[in-house]
Order: sequence, then structure tokens, then C-alpha cells
Amino acid sequence: IYGKEILGKQPKIKFRRINSNLNSGSTFYNGINYVPERMAFEADQDLIKLLISPLYGNNPTYGVRELLQNSIDACRERAFLEGDESEYLPRIKLSIDTNEKNPCFEISDNGKGMSLFEIKNYFLKAGASFRKSLSWKKDYTDDDGKALVERTGRFGVGVLAAFLIGKEIHVSTRNKNDDVGYTFKASLDSEQIEVTRLSDTPVGTTITIKMDDNKVKFLLSNLYKWNDWYRLKSPQIIYELIRNKEVTITNQSFNDPVKDEQLDTNWHKIEIDNFGQLHWTYPEGSNGGSYVHDKRPNYITCNGFFIPKEYSINRLGIDKEVVHICPKISIFDNEGKLPLTLDRSSIDGKLPFEDELIKDICKDFIAKLLMTQPKSKVVGNSIFIAKDRFKHSCSGMSYTFYVNKNGFNINYHSVRRKMTKKFKYVKFNILNSSKIEKIEFNKSFDINDYVFFFEKKSFENINSYKESIDPYYYYGTTGGRVTLRNVFYNRVFSGGRTSLRSRFLSDHKLFSSDSVWTTIDYNFTADNIFNIKKISPHDCIHSIIQFPGATLPYFRTDANGTGLNILNNLFEKYFTANILIPYDMEQRKVLFKDAFNDLEPYMRKYEKLV
Repeated sequence: IYGKEILGKQPKIKFRRINSNLNSGSTFYNGINYVPERMAFEADQDLIKLLISPLYGNNPTYGVRELLQNSIDACRERAFLEGDESEYLPRIKLSIDTNEKNPCFEISDNGKGMSLFEIKNYFLKAGASFRKSLSWKKDYTDDDGKALVERTGRFGVGVLAAFLIGKEIHVSTRNKNDDVGYTFKASLDSEQIEVTRLSDTPVGTTITIKMDDNKVKFLLSNLYKWNDWYRLKSPQIIYELIRNKEVTITNQSFNDPVKDEQLDTNWHKIEIDNFGQLHWTYPEGSNGGSYVHDKRPNYITCNGFFIPKEYSINRLGIDKEVVHICPKISIFDNEGKLPLTLDRSSIDGKLPFEDELIKDICKDFIAKLLMTQPKSKVVGNSIFIAKDRFKHSCSGMSYTFYVNKNGFNINYHSVRRKMTKKFKYVKFNILNSSKIEKIEFNKSFDINDYVFFFEKKSFENINSYKESIDPYYYYGTTGGRVTLRNVFYNRVFSGGRTSLRSRFLSDHKLFSSDSVWTTIDYNFTADNIFNIKKISPHDCIHSIIQFPGATLPYFRTDANGTGLNILNNLFEKYFTANILIPYDMEQRKVLFKDAFNDLEPYMRKYEKLV
């Protein structure tokens, strides 16, 4: 009975059934050439259960990760619903009790908790993702449908991974909007699950799983340990280990910055259009390789969770001439767009922000270069040569400094391409020495036309001879002047070194010789720039090559590749007026004004270099 009308005047249903031309047997139904019924691929839930162990490799640490992801998602969602003015503090605790009779794993959080609707339609339904529901989108997306909170869960199979830890789970939960909570226990084989009400349970969720001894040992000793998955500083997670009734409590050992945090100078932030926010850094001890592990400082995380496999420079698509070592990357992916494999252990395909990341790393590369003060330099009528090279954390290689009276730069493709048109080259081959060597020029010699650099060469075998003294072999130039110690000259030209180029052996001309040094020319004519007798005492220098930069062929001064193109473009942008960086910092700021304005955030951490 409804409304104020008496029973006889209340509305009645006139039509018990409404037919349409879509009904089976109708003229329209029989006349169309397709079947107007919903049809799609569907998977039996028992099949999904069978896939859990092969998917995660029967590794219980993945079960820990999936449950922890659920807890962190719940805490983030509650924090969002409570608002910025709330005093809510997220709390998550993971515990392993190793007692002999009933070893168990437990995870508890004070997140938003689950309602009965969520338990029935999402938690207990394999393959059903709550973040795809209308209920979740109503609470956690804006008017444009963009997520307002980070959520790591995607595929709706996470809870089933809990059964990698043990055969039966015990769950108690209470949603923040409910007066009562719910509890139940379940196994993969449960045909019917009894859910009972709880009147005194706190808001949040607690899951307890009985384990056997093998699972306990695996969790405590595996490469990806149970307490290594989450890497952000918030929410804080407590890890509790109970052995022989002794309780050991530790906080998480990782402290990476959260989204929108004010970063220190070692971290860099990139806002990626149509994706999200990205943090990157090169921590101390960064190294290269295709795979990461729990002790490696440069790794990838997505919403704080460690991605353990296939973190390689090849996957980033970075040319190895530019970047040998990938940074630590922290990705904040509200929309679930990061291409991950189903088990979320590796990147599936390539990262969608490769070029943006490479460009940011290259900006940092140039920022450090502009803040560097090399030890090698030209002062007055002398050059000071030091075993000093430019090194950036992104690269496994180092770069020789080119030094001139008016400034310096590094031995890099874009730099060489510009320098070949303006300067001649002098290369010092030195032995392993930390001394700074001072070499004087002949007073009549104009050193403004030259750039000087050094290479550490052993001069021990035929390849080192070629690289040290043959300008064509190493640089492709058509000629040059070589000054080398007599002991090496005799070793090369009197020892029957037939592996050297025949033209190099036959076409050289003697320019000068004394008791220590011999100078030869190879298709080259010029005055000598050094006083040979004053070089003799310098034991670390074993040979000097002088050659014209204008003869360097194109292939020696340019290169292809995505990473190189990005760095080359930045060199072209910031080094338009002058390729040489002045030794004086104030002059640099004037000459490279745009670079110092654009790259100021990157330069802060390198202020100590000046």
C-alpha cells in the first residue's frame, strides 16, 4: 500500500508484458542477418583459480605484495574521503608468526574497509576489479573521468594470490560508512562462504593466513623478500616477526618521496601529459644491467611498488653512447596506464614516457657540464694537463675535456662537429698518473687556434700503438704530427711492426729528434708548438699528436639514435653562440643565459663543483 489514496483508487498495472519487434519470432527478428543477443568470451572462475600458481610462479611473496597493495589502496581511498583537514593517519602492519604449531601471516590496515556489497561482488569474485566499478568512479574520479587517487590494483585477481601463502584465509573488515563489520573464512575450494556480522570490529581490514614451514622459510629468505615490495615513505608500514615468542618490529627500509612532495635536489620531477607524474634520480651505487634485485639502488616503482624484472637500458630505448645506466624511477599512475605484465613483475613493451625521461636526463647532463670546473686548463702561455674527465651518473663512460685558452668542453659528437670548423687538435697520451703537468708553448705560437685534450693509453700492444699515434686510425684525419719518446719510436719503427698501416710506416717524415723525443710528420706541415726539451722531464706523457680538426670526416663527428638526437638538440639549443665554456662562472652565466635559466633546478645539486 502506498500513497494517500484508498485501495480502490490506487494505480494499477494495465500491461503485464510489453512485446517488441526484437522478440524471437517477430518479423524484425526473423528479417535481420545477425543475432540480437549478448555474446562474449567468458572464463569460468575455476579456470582463473588454476592460473594463479603458474602466473606468480608459486611464489608466496607475490601474495604478500597483492595483499599489501589492497591495504595501501584502501588507506589512500580513506585519506581521500576524509579530506585534507582530517587527522586520519594510515596504519598498516604485516606480521609473520613462526610458531611450530600454527605459523601464520597477518596483514591489517585502517583503510576504508569493505562493505558487504564489495565483499560479495568484488573481493570474492575472481577477475572483478573494483576500480572499474561505477561506485569507485563516482567517489574517486573527477568530472572528466580522471582518477583522483592512486590505485595499484587492476585485474581483480590479487586476492587469489593470497592463497600462495596458505590454503585458507580469515578476513574481518568494516567499511567506514557502516556500523557493523563482517568476518568470514574461505579457501579456493569453498563452494559456500558464510559471512557473519561483527559489532565491535574497527574500521579497516585484517586478513590472517595459516602457513606451513616451507612458506615461512620462503618468505624470509627469497630474493624479493616479504618486506621489500613497498618503497615510498608513506604510508608507513610496520613489519613484525615473531620467533619463539620474541617479537621483532621493524619499519620499512625505503623512503622514496611521495607524489607532489617537495623534492630535494637529487630528485627530479616530470609531469607527463595524459599519463601522470614521474620522479627519477641516480642514487649512490647506481649500476647497469637488464635486471634489478632487492639490493640494487636504481629500480622502477609504480605507485610505490617495486617492479623486479627487466629494468634495462634497452627497454628504455636509450642510445648507449648517451646513457649506460638507468636511473631509479618512481611512477605515479592514477589511471593504470603503465604497461605491466599480468603479474606486474615487469614492463610489458616499452615505457610510454621514454623521450621525456631521456630529455630530462640529458638536461641534467648539460647542467652538470656547465657547473663543472676542469683541472686541465690553458693559462697564459702554458697548459696544465691533469687526469681529469667529465663523468655523469647516467653514463658508464667518461668524457675527455677539450681545453682552450678561452674555455673548455667535452669530447662529444655535437661538440666535435662545431670544433672541427674552428680549431686544431693536440692530444696528449699519458700513463697512469694523478700529477698535473705544466707544459709551455713556444712564445711565438698562437694557442687560441688549438684545443688540447688527453687520453690514458698504455702503449703496450699493437692496438695501443694504433690508437695512440696513428691519427687516421683513431680519428680518420688525413694527417698529423706525432711526438713520442724514443723508446716507443724505436719499438714501432725498428721492431718490424707490420700490423701498423703501411702508409703510416712509409710516408712519415722526420721533423726533429733529441736524446728523449722524436717528432715525425704524416702529411702535415707546421711550426712546432712546444719546446721539446721542456717536455722531457714529464714522465707521465709518452706521446703527443697534433692534427687539423678540419680534416675529420663526418662519420667521426656525428651519430644516430634517439638518445643522441635528444642530447644533440639540447647542445644545439644552448651552445648556439659559443661552443667553449668559459672558466669564469660569471662569464658562463652571461654567455649561456638561456641554459642557466632553463636548467637552474638541475644545477642546484652541482653548486659544490664550482
